[in-house]
Amino acid sequence: MDMCVGIKHVTSGTEIRLEACNKGRNSDTWGARQVFTLGWREDIRPGIPQHTMKSCFDAVSQTSPVTLFDCHGMKGNQLWKYRRDKTVYHPTSNSCMDCNEGEYKIFMNKCNPSSPTQQWTFEHINSTILEAFNRNKDL
Repeated sequence: MDMCVGIKHVTSGTEIRLEACNKGRNSDTWGARQVFTLGWREDIRPGIPQHTMKSCFDAVSQTSPVTLFDCHGMKGNQLWKYRRDKTVYHPTSNSCMDCNEGEYKIFMNKCNPSSPTQQWTFEHINSTILEAFNRNKDL
């Protein structure tokens, strides 16, 4: 089954979960709940680039769930890197976004680029900007 990152509610503290991909089935649901943007602030927000919400992916430790919190623009817990190996890296906890498909959970874990549960695909990528984000940083 195709799994996507999804959110049920855009409320501070909500855990981000895996769910069946809706793309093509109900475009309203897909547009609002399964589209995320890694933007110029290097945070991940629900919504398309022109209409992102004011909630950001947030994580606190190497084993914590990934949750939504009000965006603060201070990087830290809300700073994310999308790397060439398709991992979503969280510098603050020195860990990567991982998942358990059976439990639909998304959480932080020690980075293991060969783990299929740490491979994430963004449908649209601006490689030039991504390279600029990742240049001269501890990756």
